[in-house]
Amino acid sequence: MKAISENFRKIIPALFLGPLAIIPAFIFYAIFMRLISEPNSEIGSVAGLFILGGLVIAYVSTLILGVPVALILSKLGKFTLPNLLVYGFVLSMIYSLFVGWSLGFFLFLLYFVGAVVLGCWLIYRAM
Repeated sequence: MKAISENFRKIIPALFLGPLAIIPAFIFYAIFMRLISEPNSEIGSVAGLFILGGLVIAYVSTLILGVPVALILSKLGKFTLPNLLVYGFVLSMIYSLFVGWSLGFFLFLLYFVGAVVLGCWLIYRAM
């Protein structure tokens, strides 16, 4: 029981701080899109909405999907970054198939899922 409480103590800060990785991920995405799209792109005017929406989705998804998986993987001794990234990849693929397959949407989703997983993992390892 002590091992579970120790892991849970490390997962809580990762739950609250990890999804904030959406903010720098979106900034890099916006810079990249600005470089490859036309100069009068409107991405800057909706950036706040995208970040806010992304944060809501990231926090809800991390709470509902991430915490149970983190606890299960830690109990099985398989709590590693590659396993979490594979889990995020599989969930992204399932969700993309569910809403209608598009490679662009899948890569967009995978980029932000990877950012949140990496953010949570780094916070978890720092604790």
